[in-house]
Amino acid sequence: AVPAPPPAAMCLGIDAGATVIRLDRLRLGNDKPIAFDRTWLPPFYAQLLDPHDLAVETIYGILEREYDIPVLRGRVRIEAVAARDEEAEALRVPEGAPLLLVERTSFTTADRPIYYQRRTYRAARVGFALDLARAPEAAATEYAGMPLQEFEPVFKEEDAA
Repeated sequence: AVPAPPPAAMCLGIDAGATVIRLDRLRLGNDKPIAFDRTWLPPFYAQLLDPHDLAVETIYGILEREYDIPVLRGRVRIEAVAARDEEAEALRVPEGAPLLLVERTSFTTADRPIYYQRRTYRAARVGFALDLARAPEAAATEYAGMPLQEFEPVFKEEDAA
């Protein structure tokens, strides 16, 4: 349990400093670091995950399968950042190295936030593929947008650096 930092508190709709549970996880590919996750959850959702192994199960899977808590939507923000000390150490890159930051807030029924996550990727090891689609009838309107259907990381071989 930790006090919620301001960005996590804002995304979770709670006061800065309120108690949250923080999970830190290192994601590997071929036994090499690819991503470092830092996730903040309200205590209610975190206690539901406690008996589960998050190395082999996903937060979404546990909440939906075990507790009938659907994950209905998410908000994702992506930007390039420089590696900070903890991220650099975990990902085995120099401080200041380029990383790709994916911030995500996931929501359940009644638009209640489940978690806020900062996942930093080694920029040379990942890209993203996005599928966009709209209904054929939407094409006839002046501007109907193109809703995102699929968003997934695409991992690359280790760079020479």
